[in-house]
Amino acid sequence: MCNKYNVSLKPIVSLTSYSLVKDLTEIGFGIGYLHKEFIKKELDNKELYELKIKENIPSRDIGIAYSKGIVGFATKELINIITKKNS
Repeated sequence: MCNKYNVSLKPIVSLTSYSLVKDLTEIGFGIGYLHKEFIKKELDNKELYELKIKENIPSRDIGIAYSKGIVGFATKELINIITKKNS
């Protein structure tokens, strides 16, 4: 999407932990990309602010890899949630 609008990003850090992205954004380390539901309290309390952009960010696909022999309750629930929304 950035290439489409000739925007060049040079991130110093790339994170995959939502909690860490939220924490670093809160202390002013940069801009974070998070789900609104995850930071609802911070948005309501004006601790974080949403950047309004005119372009729609394309949807993304996700996948799950797990061990057939060991599937915990949380994994089963996540699979149920994902398969219900996509069916």
